[in-house]
Amino acid sequence: MILSAVGIILSLFGRLKKSEKNVIPTISLILSGSFIIYWVMIFILLITGIIDFAP
Repeated sequence: MILSAVGIILSLFGRLKKSEKNVIPTISLILSGSFIIYWVMIFILLITGIIDFAP
């Protein structure tokens, strides 16, 4: 989770710099954010009982 936060911060800094291309920081931002969104969705599904915690 800490690496995702660091990735998001570095992606934002990369997008703010005018000298770099914005393609790689944009892809990095999407990939870093998707990991956090994935775990939030899993947590919600576990709490609501839609998926089981253990088989």
